[in-house]
Amino acid sequence: MPEHPFEPQAPARGRGRWAIAWVLGVAALLRFAYWRELAPSPEVAAPALDAAFHDHWARALVTGDWSPPVHFPDPQIHTTPYFRPPGYPYFLAALYALTGCRPLAAIALQMLLGLCNCWLLFRIGRNLIGPRGALLAAAGLGCTWTSIYFEGELLAPVLLVHLLLWLLWAVQRWSATGSTRGALGTGALLGLLALCLPNALLLWPVLVLWAIWWARRPNQPRPPAPGTGRRFALASAAGLALVIAPATLRNHATAGDWVLISSNGGVNLYIGNHPHADGHSASIPILGDLTGLSGWTCFDQPALVRGVERLVGRPLRASEVSAFFSGKAWDHLTSAPLASAGLWLRKAALFWGPLEVANNRELELVRADSAVLAWLPGFPIVWPLALLGALVLLRPRTPARGHPLLWLAAALALALFASYLPFFVAGRYRAPLLPILWLFASEGLRHLLALRRAPHRGPALAWLGAALGLLALAHLRTTAYQPNPGRYHFQTGDAHRRLGDHDAAIAAFRRAIAQAPDSAEAHNSLGALLLQRGEANGALASLQRAVQASPQFAEARFNLGKALAASGQLEAAVATFAALADHDQAGPAARLQLGALLLQLQRPAEAAPHLERAARDRPADPAPAYLHAMALLDLGQTSAARARLTALVASHPTHADAHVVLAELVFAAGDRAGAAAQLEKALALAPRHPGALALRERLR
Repeated sequence: MPEHPFEPQAPARGRGRWAIAWVLGVAALLRFAYWRELAPSPEVAAPALDAAFHDHWARALVTGDWSPPVHFPDPQIHTTPYFRPPGYPYFLAALYALTGCRPLAAIALQMLLGLCNCWLLFRIGRNLIGPRGALLAAAGLGCTWTSIYFEGELLAPVLLVHLLLWLLWAVQRWSATGSTRGALGTGALLGLLALCLPNALLLWPVLVLWAIWWARRPNQPRPPAPGTGRRFALASAAGLALVIAPATLRNHATAGDWVLISSNGGVNLYIGNHPHADGHSASIPILGDLTGLSGWTCFDQPALVRGVERLVGRPLRASEVSAFFSGKAWDHLTSAPLASAGLWLRKAALFWGPLEVANNRELELVRADSAVLAWLPGFPIVWPLALLGALVLLRPRTPARGHPLLWLAAALALALFASYLPFFVAGRYRAPLLPILWLFASEGLRHLLALRRAPHRGPALAWLGAALGLLALAHLRTTAYQPNPGRYHFQTGDAHRRLGDHDAAIAAFRRAIAQAPDSAEAHNSLGALLLQRGEANGALASLQRAVQASPQFAEARFNLGKALAASGQLEAAVATFAALADHDQAGPAARLQLGALLLQLQRPAEAAPHLERAARDRPADPAPAYLHAMALLDLGQTSAARARLTALVASHPTHADAHVVLAELVFAAGDRAGAAAQLEKALALAPRHPGALALRERLR
């Protein structure tokens, strides 16, 4: 008799090894085929949103260069408390250290980790549901399309699955010994999971309650020592605290702020609980007022902080900004409890619904375009089979029905699901549940396959009807959520834009606009590229549509000002830039454009203060200081202009125009030698500079 009466007899070891080898081989072929599909994708070479944030963070950890990537603002990761959990970026940094910071190579390693996850599930499942069921579970996990998809993204699900499986393994080992060391290791693994997903902290009370119950179960072959459950609680808490403490201490050392792991909890709570929340969109209703952005990413967190500080009227720590958003969320929850309850039901329906809810990318549309993923099973196949398997295991005569670890896994899955309800739903949030669901789904599949040998047709037909009913329910769309083709094409275009392929980007932006005519981001991006090409009229039309769709979109308004200037509508451009002059992010650039236009319109008295402030706000940019000097000259303030140019060539010695104008001023003051010296520097920088050549003729 095996130790656990539920455990079926294992097949021959050789056959078992060959079977899991075949499963892993098929899973590896699927991953290789999808990896080949990813290789030419612009989204891999130029990741966006959270993937771009992780990529930047991991590269900086490897190289020590914290300069923000092109097209993104500085997220100030190394000088502020963690905004996002640090676990996955540090894991990605380890992959980058091995691969030379190449995303595609790092993705290949993540897919190898996905194969390890299949193997771990098989090893764990052998002791829970037997070798045949474990083999089915491993095969299911290896062939589920979302498993493969998320292994191909610079996102955390593949690591979360890995750590969750190790957590189950650690609890399984602890249950065999009841040792304090095992409990400490279990807590440490939970801490690693929490560093990637802070919601996982809610799993600790589930583990503790289960351990106390397990220790007190009657009729065990080897009864645990008295106090085993209590020791598990204390030791696992110690392991959890030891792993999390470095992140907490680092956050305090960086900014004097006691942030446990990350500070994004408050804003995520507000995203999921405000009057216009739909349960899945990561939108902030007051974003335009706070930042002037139409959409946001983690790179915009500093701008978000500055916006809240302006609203509150004082500097704030990261924890206080999180508390600001948490307070707004709780205000809504308490003021509209019925609406909030309905929203939470919608979130639950989305979580268990048939469609993968988009967050970073439009998953369903990516799948539809993939020759590999399109035909593989997904979540609406897995959970109905898992529920069927749970019903099978609950039957009184089922040997495995009382196994405590199997039901602990189910409790952990349900706890993870519940942890997301206060926030918002996305397909990647349910991906870590897949290995646990497949443990139960394999039992459901085995039971359905065994029905063909059932001696009585009535019960067999009842089970088959239940399975079909659950599958139909899983594919029923109970919410109005639909994938967004416009956003899908916009993201493709944005990746092409950041890679410098403007033709492909323009084509993708036009496809996005065809699908979503009111997309401010698509109109703005298209208009900006057309403006770069010199197509001012086309750019103007697109940018006007962008501003019409999102009047507070500062970047679109700034680009509109440039398009108005390029099309000769200078006064309208002046008015557009003047309205942006005091904006937190766009203000310095808008003041520079405004000052330059006012100079062009021969209004130096109006231009000078704007250019002076722009020079203060942008000390690394020589343009505002140079134009300010030109405005001073137009106003007849020669001495002040000469002082400004002298300071400019000292800080930016490669500015040829500044050297030429300064040489002119020195020559006008009667210093031929000084003028010649400045002129020599100008000609060394720009040998064909017309002004320098003309001055050289006058000096001869």
